[in-house]
Amino acid sequence: MDQYRDLYIGDTIKELRFHFGISQKDLASGICTQSLISQIENESIVPNSILLKQIAYKLGISLDSLFLMAEYPKFNFVQNFRELVTKHIVNNDYFDALKLLKLQTNKSSLKKGNMYQFVLWAEGVCVYYEQKNTSRSIQILNAALNLSDSLIFSFQDAQILNSLAIIHAEEGKLKQSIGYFEKIVSIHDKLPFLTLNPLLTKVYYNLAKVLTLQELYEKSIDYCHVGISRSLKDESISNLGELYYQLGVNHEKMGNVNESIEWYQKSKSILDMKIPNDRVSIVNEKLSKLC
Repeated sequence: MDQYRDLYIGDTIKELRFHFGISQKDLASGICTQSLISQIENESIVPNSILLKQIAYKLGISLDSLFLMAEYPKFNFVQNFRELVTKHIVNNDYFDALKLLKLQTNKSSLKKGNMYQFVLWAEGVCVYYEQKNTSRSIQILNAALNLSDSLIFSFQDAQILNSLAIIHAEEGKLKQSIGYFEKIVSIHDKLPFLTLNPLLTKVYYNLAKVLTLQELYEKSIDYCHVGISRSLKDESISNLGELYYQLGVNHEKMGNVNESIEWYQKSKSILDMKIPNDRVSIVNEKLSKLC
């Protein structure tokens, strides 16, 4: 392992873990101990290539990409580009995201492996919401999915499937949407070491919403509870209020008024802790109607 001694492997893994919001415990799950991850990040030990490959895939990048980032720690264009594009998309600023993608389209560093898959995912999302071109968007997202490693399912693969599911739902193709969402859940269930936070609870919520639209209320309720359990386990409230809300919707649809009120109230208590949004006013309207 002497050939890795001059690389910033530990620092690079730590930076990537922070970037994706993954704990040492989650990164270690299924491949090694948390203590070993800590030692690697502190540069106390140098991991073997097998463990490095497992760590890289759990971080959603290839082993080659990990080595490149470790060898050139100051070469942060790719990371900064990815962060900026993602920020625009999260803020629904698809115009600027698409403009940024077009400006950098000739960069060789964006045309390889995992990074190229990210670029295609971002382009597919932007083409749908900014250019309103559904067929082209789905074509691009499927091309991104085809770049997946046949042996490894990554966070980015789940992100692409999630986008495909949402687009199909918005186009009224609910059965296809459910299929994409359930594929993510099924793969995660088979690979318990796979870290999909914070996307996984969002998948459960979106799946529950689509099932409600299909009037599959009991099934939607089941996924809501799975998502809630996951949120509590991860000590995260990012989608907890929304999951409580969806439980309220399901019970209201089923005529269970008391249960509906209980879940709406729980939803309100969580949503009130977040930045004000439209969901809070919707919950208040629901409670005013039922109480």
